[in-house]
Amino acid sequence: MRSPWTSIIFSDKRGHVTPERARGGLARYLLIVLLPLVLGPLVTVAVLLYRQAQADLTRTATAQLTSLSALKATQIDQWAAARTGDMSNLARSPDVVAAAQTLVLKTGGSAAVQSAGEQLRQRLADYLGSLNNAEFEALLLVNADTGEILIASAEY
Repeated sequence: MRSPWTSIIFSDKRGHVTPERARGGLARYLLIVLLPLVLGPLVTVAVLLYRQAQADLTRTATAQLTSLSALKATQIDQWAAARTGDMSNLARSPDVVAAAQTLVLKTGGSAAVQSAGEQLRQRLADYLGSLNNAEFEALLLVNADTGEILIASAEY
């Protein structure tokens, strides 16, 4: 004897499911629901890691360039201080001072002035010829009051 309850449950009154309709129903549903749940955090983490790596690289490059520029500035300051010291020593040497005074004041006759000019020109050329002063092209002795070039180590 069949129970009325079981006859309802096991009866063929249910709709018949065709294979085309059943294919991918649950799988498609799970794919549609779970794919964004998996890909969303994955894409978010990838973007955050990319931005972090980019920021770290930018920070490192900036730090290296800052360090390099500070080093170059120090080297330029040292070079300028050395050249200033060299020029100061040259300007204060007794032979240069005596020849410059003779040229500026034009004392002692024209032969003395010409001799002082040649002596000073030779001294400036010797200074430029040394290995430490290869960066200079020429040296000038200029009258600060008039701007007149009294002696030049090269032709202008």
